[in-house]
Amino acid sequence: QFLYLIGFTSPQPPPIMEPRHLRCLVPLVLCAAGAGATDFLRVASLTLPWAPQVPLPSGVAPGDLSAVAAACAANATCDAYDSHGVMYACGGRCTCETSAAACPEATDGVDLYVKPVGTPPMEWADEVRAANALHSTYPAGQTPCYNPAMANGYLGTTVGWDAIFIQGVFNGACGGIHKARVPSFLLVTIPSAEAAATKLDMPTAVYTTKWVLPAGGVVHQTLLANRAHKHCFQMEFRSDAAVTVPLKQDLALVAGGAARPGAGCNAGAPMQDDFDFTMRTEADRMVLSGRTKAPFDDGSHFNVTVVASRLPATLTLEAGTPASFTTCMASNVDGDALANAGASYDAVSADPAAAAAAHAAAWAALWEAGIEVTMADGAAGAAVNETAEMMLNGMGLGFNTSYQVQAKVNASLYNMYATVRDDWFAGASPGGIQSLSYNGAVFMDMELYMGQSMLLLRPELALSFLKYREASLPTARKVAQLFGYGGAMFPWTAAYKGSAYGCCSGQGGFENCLEQHNVPMTAVLAWQHYLATGDEAYLNTTGMALLEAVAEWIDSRVATRPDGSTTVRGVLPIDEWCVGAGCGCEAPGVDDDAWTNAAMRVALDGYAAAAKAGNRSMAVNATSIPILFDEQAGRHVQFNSPTCPNGEGGSHYTDPVHTVCPEDVLYLGYPARDFLGEHVTAEVLAADVKYYEPRTCRENAGMTTPIHTVVMTDLLAGGLRDPEITVARRDAVYYRALHAVQYGPYHTFNEVDKHTNVVGAHYDNAHFLTGNGGFLNIFEHGFSGLRITPSGLRITPPLPPATIAEVKLRRLAFHGLAFDVTYSASATTFALRTAGAAACVEDGAGAKHAVAAGAPLSMAKGSFAFPGLLTAVAC
Repeated sequence: QFLYLIGFTSPQPPPIMEPRHLRCLVPLVLCAAGAGATDFLRVASLTLPWAPQVPLPSGVAPGDLSAVAAACAANATCDAYDSHGVMYACGGRCTCETSAAACPEATDGVDLYVKPVGTPPMEWADEVRAANALHSTYPAGQTPCYNPAMANGYLGTTVGWDAIFIQGVFNGACGGIHKARVPSFLLVTIPSAEAAATKLDMPTAVYTTKWVLPAGGVVHQTLLANRAHKHCFQMEFRSDAAVTVPLKQDLALVAGGAARPGAGCNAGAPMQDDFDFTMRTEADRMVLSGRTKAPFDDGSHFNVTVVASRLPATLTLEAGTPASFTTCMASNVDGDALANAGASYDAVSADPAAAAAAHAAAWAALWEAGIEVTMADGAAGAAVNETAEMMLNGMGLGFNTSYQVQAKVNASLYNMYATVRDDWFAGASPGGIQSLSYNGAVFMDMELYMGQSMLLLRPELALSFLKYREASLPTARKVAQLFGYGGAMFPWTAAYKGSAYGCCSGQGGFENCLEQHNVPMTAVLAWQHYLATGDEAYLNTTGMALLEAVAEWIDSRVATRPDGSTTVRGVLPIDEWCVGAGCGCEAPGVDDDAWTNAAMRVALDGYAAAAKAGNRSMAVNATSIPILFDEQAGRHVQFNSPTCPNGEGGSHYTDPVHTVCPEDVLYLGYPARDFLGEHVTAEVLAADVKYYEPRTCRENAGMTTPIHTVVMTDLLAGGLRDPEITVARRDAVYYRALHAVQYGPYHTFNEVDKHTNVVGAHYDNAHFLTGNGGFLNIFEHGFSGLRITPSGLRITPPLPPATIAEVKLRRLAFHGLAFDVTYSASATTFALRTAGAAACVEDGAGAKHAVAAGAPLSMAKGSFAFPGLLTAVAC
């Protein structure tokens, strides 16, 4: 085995050569390679203050990172070292999903280098090294909260959970509603074998478990949620040798048993039994039909049918010939549940290979749009012996910094693409389809984070979000009437077709009724979608329906004072930490919240422009809505409250510094800066950053750090020179976005930062799609310098961190054109993909530069007059 490891024997490993064996032999490989250091994953911005420190050997200085790396590599108890030259032991795996001892602290500006944890099987090494696959070699000890999603935009589950969810299917009515839990037929194992490794292949959305049999054989079990056949999951078993294995299918929930996996992953949300089912068994299938236990608002019930293959107790596999099993489900939301589930099952089970190929083709089309990150050579801390690195990377045992960042980017792309589709308009909860986080409710996160990330990458998916809001308009109009307003008021937390979780009788209360900034934000995304696509047919239908309904609501929501000035009274800001602080945020609400009012102004400007184009009358004047400003301090104020005159209420916790969570004001810098004019000059926005960023809670890093990163990047790229706002400060915030709330081997986002030194909550609320969207926005709209504006696509000088050599935004879409944008610290290049088309970039000096297919435009710092403005017309 050792000779195999160092390359002196057959290229095919023996059947018993598994990751658990290879880990024991890594020191031998290093010895044979003459290595003085191992290959460490670079994890920026982390320290481990509570993990035991490993003493540095005599003669090794903390500032000599090469020597520290070598010392850590030679010490079996050392799991990591940081940029201060401190070595740590954190229990063998610093993945954060299991315990505080394995959860490195995400401290601003500190780098941590972690030894590789778990070796992928040899046949997976290339996919893993390319960051197209994520893997685990300890599936039995893995926390189910952070298992990967398996979803297709219509249905989804978290791998290993005993529930499946259909997007848009809920149990209960207003005041007591949650996403309904459908029993799963997917919990299938080989009880006599060891699950040696698991893998999520992101470009194809396939999850694989590698089972090692007692006699040394291997069976690969795969699972996919078919993108082309949206009602179906497919499971397959395959072996390279003829084998017979037992199968165990866990049907406890089908039989009415208590939920197990996932029960503690949703901030305490219960995993209750949601359906009354009847089941019948046919020759090749089981059919489960039922309806939700509690009625919907109108007294109706959701009906669901599940058709699943009957699994044998013992499975015989021929060499290279797969055995396939199908589970399909449908609800009455999209027609006849029994007919749709049955027809889908028949189609997929009749030709599983063709169905899987259609799924792969659908994901390949999705994956054409993506983000590629290349890290800079010699990035800080890359103190790795070249020979050892070559040996380790050749074996798939070690990775470079590109893998670390690219894997997290791809994980966020995967989760976004798995959550939404362009032919099913049920919205997107911050917890995605695959979990019960947030009880499946739709929040403003859909427009403010997820939607922003899809506007250029996948505008058809951003449109799906807007189609959900359009379908919700009848309900939103009823909610507005309950409160005495006009137009449409989308509930803060919404279910099927916009049905409210609260606000049932027009009464006030925390979040459900007074947090209303989501209403104008819907119109903001609707207007941005038109600006990104130029789609007049959309504008005259979905776009105008949303813009007009929101404008009518704003018109009724804005009050006039005796002196003629206007105000928006009684709202709860995004800063929910003001609740319970004596500001009145929870009741009766505060006045003139910065983000609520700013979003109203953008929404009204969008409506005015769209209405003029369509010869419709305008509603109100956007400029009359105030955005509070402290003239003496030169910065914005969050809100107006007689008991909290500074516009901030204090912390939920004993913390004298972090008083807002999250802050409202910096949303004026992103995504609204290009719509607010003089309200967000560089000087004002810099003052906002300096005041609010240090006061922002650290617990909600998945929401706050992307906004802070994008806003600071925009200021710095625009030429701001301020000793308090530096690239180093921006980078420190970015590193927290990269590491503070992405846990486990599958880089699953959690809403809150669980690190024990962070003030705030530390619970699991896994599969936080808001974090995925925000993280993608850093690369799309932050480092890149690209912003959607009413005039075109703004291009400011790119400003990635020094550790990043180049980023390619692959197949972006703008006004019907497809193009690639590649940027580095020195230049941005636009390459048009659309044959026969042309675009034009006007630079800051007024000169025009043509962009055509086959003739890319490179805009280099020092020679190109930034900022530029891209329009989809010939120069």
